[in-house]
Amino acid sequence: MALIDRLAFDNPGPGGAENIASHTFAAGAWFIHQGLKTVAEIKTMFNMSTEDEVQMDLLVAHYQGLSASDKELFPELLERTLIFLSNGLITKSEAKSLMGM
Repeated sequence: MALIDRLAFDNPGPGGAENIASHTFAAGAWFIHQGLKTVAEIKTMFNMSTEDEVQMDLLVAHYQGLSASDKELFPELLERTLIFLSNGLITKSEAKSLMGM
């Protein structure tokens, strides 16, 4: 299971990685954006697997490549994307594209 699955609430059940709520993950992104937490700290907080970390690293690389003004908007875009994803309003492919994964 990759990070996108946990964010989409596609937890396979007992023994699987816990789902991550959109607001919680977006809060983590905001903390990184503000310099209050490191990416490594967020990875640990969400108990990310190697597969999760690959997608998280893609997300971080996408964020780092944004302009300063786009970086300011990114945490909000991320949260809205994840809300739609977790409610089945967009596909995982659409979400990954919007998040740079």
